[in-house]
Amino acid sequence: LDSGGKRIISVSASDKKTEVLGGEALGEPKNMALYSARFFILNNEGIVETSKKTAAKVVIERDEEWQEIIRIAAFGGNLYLLDRGENQIWRYPGTEAGFGTRQSWLGSGVTPDFSKISDFAIDGSIWLLSQSGNMAKFTRGSPDAFKIAGLDGTFSNPAAIYTDEELDSIFILDRGNNRLVEVAKDGEYQKQYLWSGLAEGKDMVVSKTVGKIFLLTQDKILEIPLK
Repeated sequence: LDSGGKRIISVSASDKKTEVLGGEALGEPKNMALYSARFFILNNEGIVETSKKTAAKVVIERDEEWQEIIRIAAFGGNLYLLDRGENQIWRYPGTEAGFGTRQSWLGSGVTPDFSKISDFAIDGSIWLLSQSGNMAKFTRGSPDAFKIAGLDGTFSNPAAIYTDEELDSIFILDRGNNRLVEVAKDGEYQKQYLWSGLAEGKDMVVSKTVGKIFLLTQDKILEIPLK
C-alpha cells in the first residue's frame, strides 16, 4: 500500500510482474488487508474494498465507536480492526451482501491494555506485538498463555509481526537488533535472520508456499529465503 500515492502495487512473487490499482477512490489510505484477491483499505471514511477486477467501493462506513484504528486484518472472510484507543478488536462478519454489523471480538469481561500495541496477526488466534517488545495471544476472545523461551536477548524497536494458518511459526521484525526472529507457536525460539538492512524494514509477509520472507522498506521489497 502506497499511502502517499493513493495506490496499491501488486508484485508477483514468481515473475515480479507488477500491477497498480487505486487512485482517488481509495481516499486517504492508512492500512490494508488482503483476502482471497480482495483488497480492504482503511481510510478516513471507513473501509474500501477493491480488486484487480472491480472498482473501489465503501463496504464499511466509519463508525462513531472507532477511536484509534491502527491495523486491519482479514481472516475467514471476516474483517478485524485493532482499535488501540478503545482497547478493542472489532469484528465485522462477512455475509453474502458484504459485511454484518460491528461486534466486539473480545469476550465479556476481558479488558486488555492495547495502548502500546503496534501490530497484530491472525491465524484463528490473534497475536499482538507491543512497542516494548512484549507479545500476547488471544484465542476465542480471551487471553491465552504464551511465553517465548530461548530467545537470544530481548526485542528492541519491533516493527511487525506475521503469521497465518499455514505457518507453524510466528515472525517478528526486530529492527533495533537488525534481525528477524522466528518463534514456534508454542513459544519455543527457532532461529533468527541477521542483517543490518533489517533496521529499515517497515512490514513483512512470509509465504510457506513460496518459501520466502518479503520485507517492505521505504522504497524496496526485499526477499529472504526461509531457512
